[in-house]
Formats: sequence, C-alpha cells, structure tokens
Amino acid sequence: MSKYFDIDKASIVRIIDYLTEKGLVIREKNTLDRREHMIVCTEKGKTYLPKINEAFNLVNNSAFKNFTEQEQTLFFEMLNRMLENISGLPAEYYELKYVKSNNVSK
Repeated sequence: MSKYFDIDKASIVRIIDYLTEKGLVIREKNTLDRREHMIVCTEKGKTYLPKINEAFNLVNNSAFKNFTEQEQTLFFEMLNRMLENISGLPAEYYELKYVKSNNVSK
C-alpha cells in the first residue's frame, strides 16, 4: 500500500492506527500469508463513504471547471509522464521552493 501511495510504511501504519482507534477500519490477518494484514472498512467507516465521495467530487469539479474532457485526460497523461520522469530520482532531489510575490497581475 505504501508503494501505491508513495508514502513511507511508518506513515501508513500511523494512518491505519488512527483509523482503527476511531473504529473506521479493522486489521484482519491474511489466512494465506501471516505476514500480511487486510485492512477492512467497518460499518461505521462505510457511513462516511458518501461524504468522502461528495467531497472528492466537489474538489474535482472545482479544479476542472471550464476544462473539456480532452483537457482533463491530457492533464492526467502529462502528470503521469512527469511522475515517471522523476520517480527514479533519490528523495533528496525533490525540493519545493515557494516565493510569495506581491506582483500579482489581475
């Protein structure tokens, strides 16, 4: 799972611990492989799914307002290519430099 989300394993464990404490998921051992655990959404957790989907759709619709379907597809294709380009770089190469500018044109 950590590889899928590109998040370190310790962070994934903390997230799952938090969700478990809140009663939203449970861990079940995989009967075929004792080293593996299955994360299962509880009934309480399932009650949040409609709100999560609604929030996801709201953000997506806002972000892609005035984009055609073709533009959205192109955006994700280019984003995936960029990710592939940098995926082999060591983590210390990722650096974000943010400079706030007061010269914002309207």
